[in-house]
Amino acid sequence: MAIAALERGCHVIVEKPMCLTVEEADRVLSVARSRDLRVGVCHDCLYLPAIQYASEYLESGRAGRLNGLIFRYLEWNDNPRLDDGRFWYRKLRGDIFYHIIPHVAYLSMKFLGDLTVVSVDVSKISGTTLPFDQLNILMKNKKRQYANIVMSINSPGGWMEIEFIGEKRNVRAGLAFYTFRGGTREGGLRPTLDTISENLSMFFTITLSLFKGMVRRRSGRSTHFLLFNDFVASIGRKDSGKFPFLCSGEGGRRVVALTNEIVERLQT
Repeated sequence: MAIAALERGCHVIVEKPMCLTVEEADRVLSVARSRDLRVGVCHDCLYLPAIQYASEYLESGRAGRLNGLIFRYLEWNDNPRLDDGRFWYRKLRGDIFYHIIPHVAYLSMKFLGDLTVVSVDVSKISGTTLPFDQLNILMKNKKRQYANIVMSINSPGGWMEIEFIGEKRNVRAGLAFYTFRGGTREGGLRPTLDTISENLSMFFTITLSLFKGMVRRRSGRSTHFLLFNDFVASIGRKDSGKFPFLCSGEGGRRVVALTNEIVERLQT
């Protein structure tokens, strides 16, 4: 469908994953380049307030050098789709995880850049029809910064959280509820002016994040809306403007490659 739209001269934005294979992604990008058209991918979690504030916080240097991250993804265990083999992602390699892994991939790449898979471990705990329901992934980049991914389909509720491991302090971004918080590496609070200032900064960061999240929901400006808006604004520009690289066709291709590298490990 994407290629058909491009061949008719349309700019295209697609859901994630961009394609199921790198070869398919290359064909989409080839057609887009030949017609000077833009391709976007709905990697919308990049627009979550918690991710944006975490990015700003890390770039400020207050957490020190980023050593790696821990990504926790919990899916509710009473989801009726888990036992419905007709649902689209149940037919994919990796089952329901193929639907989740792209989110984990592009969010990890946002902070650590290109990654390679070190190991993938699976296990089964619940009685669903899934072949496995627990997934642990370890990835690293060329700087030897690691991403440790923990995914489970055994939670009573849905939750996503990234903990960024910095030299000075750890930072956590709760993606499901737009929360953001930081803490010292030692844990606890130190009664110093620096700590008081830091805690006040955290308080206002959380408050502003929650406020922006509520405003966006009330006005219908979801993460998808913001992504679409930036995509449209990027059309006709030589650069991509505010549109993130990982939401571009080229970024989508990298996410497809990493997703498939993980899924291939599941089958070995």
